[in-house]
Amino acid sequence: MAMDTEEMIRAQPMDSVVVIGGCDKTLPAQIMAAVSADLPTVVIPVGPMVVGHHKGEVLGACTDCRRLWANSAPAKSTRRRSMPVNGRLAPSVGTCMVMGTASTMACITEALGLSLPMSATIPAPHAERFRSAEASGKVAAAMAMAKGPRRVNC
Repeated sequence: MAMDTEEMIRAQPMDSVVVIGGCDKTLPAQIMAAVSADLPTVVIPVGPMVVGHHKGEVLGACTDCRRLWANSAPAKSTRRRSMPVNGRLAPSVGTCMVMGTASTMACITEALGLSLPMSATIPAPHAERFRSAEASGKVAAAMAMAKGPRRVNC
C-alpha cells in the first residue's frame, strides 16, 4: 500500500498531500508513502465509530462480539448473523471504538505532528470530523505555499 500510495502521489502535480486513513495498517503505509514522496503532508485519521448499546450494556467491537457469539446456542453462522446485537456492535462508520491498534496509530500520527491536534479521537460520524478535515486542507495548502514543513506545526 505504501508503494501504491507513493506512486499515486508522485503521479500528480501536487505541492502538498492530504491522506485519509484509519486502519492500523493504512495510516503507517500512507505516512511512509508521504515521507518517501517528500511532500508537505497532513494526515486525516477517519476516527472511531460510536459505541453501541444492547440491553443497557455498552458494547466494544471485537471483545463483546466474541463473547456474545460464544454465548449464543447453537453457535451456527446463520444464527450469529441474525442476532439482533450484530447491528449494535458496529453502529456507525469508523474504525473500532476500542483503544485498539487503529486508534493507537491515529494517536501516534497526531503525536508525530502529522495530523491536526485532537483529530485522532473525533468520532467518525461527528460533525467535528468535517471541520477537522476542512482545517487539515487549509493547513496543507499553507504548507504547500510555504514549501514546507514536512509535518504539521499547530
